Amino acid sequence: MRLPFFLLAILASGAAQADWVPVLRGNNNVVTVSYGGGSASYQESAAIYDGRLSPFIGEMRGIRTGLENKLNSVVGATVAANGITFREGKLSGNLHASIQPAAPNTLLMTIDGISYQARSTYSGKRWGILTFDCTNTFSANNISLTGQYGANNGVLLPSVGLNSHVDSSTDCDSNLGWILPVVGDLLVNKVTGILDNRLEDGVRGAMNEVKDKLLYVPDPAWGIGVLRLVPENMQITAADGRTFNIGQIVANNLTYLLGNSQIDLQFGLGMNPRTVPGTSAPQITKFDENVVTLSITSPSISFSVRLSQQAYVDWKWKCPANSPPGGCREP
Repeated sequence: MRLPFFLLAILASGAAQADWVPVLRGNNNVVTVSYGGGSASYQESAAIYDGRLSPFIGEMRGIRTGLENKLNSVVGATVAANGITFREGKLSGNLHASIQPAAPNTLLMTIDGISYQARSTYSGKRWGILTFDCTNTFSANNISLTGQYGANNGVLLPSVGLNSHVDSSTDCDSNLGWILPVVGDLLVNKVTGILDNRLEDGVRGAMNEVKDKLLYVPDPAWGIGVLRLVPENMQITAADGRTFNIGQIVANNLTYLLGNSQIDLQFGLGMNPRTVPGTSAPQITKFDENVVTLSITSPSISFSVRLSQQAYVDWKWKCPANSPPGGCREP
């Protein structure tokens, strides 16, 4: 039977607009510790919300969210004070932090790897006859935060800094783009000039969250973050066949490691499976997404700790809401 052309078109359109929905299996939080050419891992079900790892993952992911919220708060208040509507602001990229000795009992921390973009709008009349609607896009690319803190107590010193490559552009529905340059000037000056109290609080907050959650402030139940990730009884067999109790090594030498090491922290976004549009099933069968990877290099020992979220995934075909009856079949 030959189908009318318009029905074929509807069926084809429905298939093209359908989605593949991820269905997770074996959703686990995984810690992998590497030392001396060997590694050891353990995992915990992501369904254990009050366990060793799930709450900690929430804290790690919250560092980026907290910084984004603070930037939005400062930018939003700045433009609102000038009669302009703040629409949205988003961080992009993955947070990266590095820590190294800078002076006796003083460590230098740098946070980078991220950019920020905000969108604001302004509309009205000029001279009572010309109406306009304008959108300002402000970008702060390659943001770098710097600060110093005490190696023994983890207390951040008063001076912190923020550097970035900033840009601002305004687009209007008429040739009146020059009406809104004040927005760009305000935001560019805010980021490139001296930090005001609100933005400085955000910078300090992000730096404190990074170092405190992982290196200094103990959780009441699990202790300091790195010791939470590396249990005291954890052992690793090195490439030469020797066995090391890496958990005890880290626990017994943590104070020395914090004050005498190059420390690198690479944050990820963790696992956030998304629906995939199209007619072909995605080829991904397993997710392995970084939450944070901690690398410590000292004169006496070097090791790394990776916290990730892992799951196998099946893809389920989902018809669009506007499909004709019986007209949406899995390809």
